[in-house]
Amino acid sequence: MIEPMAVEKLAISLPEHLAERVRKQAAAEGTSISAWIAEAVAQQLRHRSLRQLVADWEAEHGRFTEEEIAAARALWPG
Repeated sequence: MIEPMAVEKLAISLPEHLAERVRKQAAAEGTSISAWIAEAVAQQLRHRSLRQLVADWEAEHGRFTEEEIAAARALWPG
């Protein structure tokens, strides 16, 4: 049996223009506003973790070269 994921209800405030865009995007994707925002937060946390990983790497090994960056971009999907 799959255990339901624990959730915590939060009250957030967004500027009106962002709130409207979130409503429209969630509706267009057929998901709830809560699920849409949860995915956006998860994505932001992944991005911040990746930025920290890169910063830590560069602090230990030096900055990435243009050639290394170009090689990574060539492998990156999309």
